[in-house]
Amino acid sequence: MVSVDDLVDIASLRRVVDEYALAVDGRDAAAFADLFTDDGVLAVYEAGEDDPSIEYVGRERLLEVVQLIAAFDATMHVMANHVVDVEGDEAFGRVYALCHHLQEQDGKGEDTLMLLHYRDRYVRIDGRWRIARRDVLRQWTDPLAAERARLSA
Repeated sequence: MVSVDDLVDIASLRRVVDEYALAVDGRDAAAFADLFTDDGVLAVYEAGEDDPSIEYVGRERLLEVVQLIAAFDATMHVMANHVVDVEGDEAFGRVYALCHHLQEQDGKGEDTLMLLHYRDRYVRIDGRWRIARRDVLRQWTDPLAAERARLSA
C-alpha cells in the first residue's frame, strides 16, 4: 500500500524530472545545476556501451551541460514514464524521454530525435529532493525533417 507521504515524495520527484527538462530547454544553466547535489553526477552513455563516454561531476561542471545544446535553435525534452522507489531520504528512478533537437541549416529544418532513458539516484537534503546521479542512456537517434511553425500575434 502506498502512503500519502509516498505519494507526496513521488510527485516531488516527478517535479524534479520535469524541472530538468524545462531547465535544459530554457537554457537555464543555474536552474539545471541546482537540481543536483553539490557533488552530483551526470554520466552520458552511448548506445550499447557499459562505461560513460563523459561525466560531469559537481556544480561547476554541471553548469557546462546546457552549453552542449547551444548549436540547436530549440530543444524539447518530453519526459514520459517515470517510475521511482523511495527509501527514506534516498530514491531510485527510471525515466523515459523523447528529446527533440531542432535546427535550421540552408533553409531546411532538421529534428534530431533522441530516444533515451535516465537512470537516477535522488537524495533529500533539507527537505528538498535533488539528483545525486543521473545516467543518460541513449537508445537511438533519428534525424527527421522539420518545419518551423510560424506563430502570429
